[in-house]
Amino acid sequence: GDVTLSIHSDADKFLDNIDLSVPNKSKIRLPRPYDVMANVADHPLAITDTPVYWEIPRSGSTTMMNIAATCFAKVVASEVGELDGRATDATLQIIAKEYGNFVNVDTTRPNGIARAQKLGLIPSRIAGAIFSSYAYEISSLFDHKHKGRFFTMMRDPISRIVSMYYYQQVQGLLPSEDTTIVQFVATKEDNWMTRMLGNK
Repeated sequence: GDVTLSIHSDADKFLDNIDLSVPNKSKIRLPRPYDVMANVADHPLAITDTPVYWEIPRSGSTTMMNIAATCFAKVVASEVGELDGRATDATLQIIAKEYGNFVNVDTTRPNGIARAQKLGLIPSRIAGAIFSSYAYEISSLFDHKHKGRFFTMMRDPISRIVSMYYYQQVQGLLPSEDTTIVQFVATKEDNWMTRMLGNK
């Protein structure tokens, strides 16, 4: 007769019993300036909310940007929009590239974020997705009527630091050609994610 296999791992059993609801949301308060970021548990999504991808170095940010721009056809705010001398444009414009459409601002640098704010990036609703490592600074673009919604992709920390080492080695960015990965970890890597979230 027919054989039915039931594959149900311990991890699946564990996940089936997790309550992912946010306990007593009214008591959870984000520190300023994050209070203008939408809570991911809030539904429905507001049409004025903008997705903000928090870029963590060597963790797939370029891939995610390509997915947003090409697969989802989102107009993206990142560093790409200011390439080709667009950093002095007086108004917001959509720049068409062969790999997607981009706003002529640079949301990957603090002074680019300040320029995006001055040009009214968020109220304009031109950007369908924003990419930045500067979570604290990017929050300054939003207000209580136009909220951001953070999302990110995290990589195993060991894999990330190994990737960072080899990337900097290939790019000639290590302190010397003889720098070992052990020396690199001891001198270069800190708690980057905590530092960026805390604006330190």
